Amino acid sequence: MVLRDLGNPGEARPLAERALAIAEATYSPDHPTVAFQLSVLAGVLRHLGDPGGARPLAEWALAISEATYSPDHTIVAARLNNLSMVLQTLGDAAGERILAERAAASRQPRE
Repeated sequence: MVLRDLGNPGEARPLAERALAIAEATYSPDHPTVAFQLSVLAGVLRHLGDPGGARPLAEWALAISEATYSPDHTIVAARLNNLSMVLQTLGDAAGERILAERAAASRQPRE
């Protein structure tokens, strides 16, 4: 993520792919660490101009997080936000809006 944030997503990609491979080899496919690494790689791909490649990774990360945490957990909100950014990049304004609204709603305090 640091390389991506410094404007070097091309250098970040092989590292993100390696981190995902390590997580997949270490944990079960539905482990939260795998979801985190999927989300990182999706972000790198989006920054590299490959939102189509990022989408299934972001969707998989969200699915794992939704199965692991409560619907209003901050990690689920982060995964919703990540996928909404991918959809925005793909030009899917309606899908992006739905996910962004879900993410915002999950961050609201419950009474």
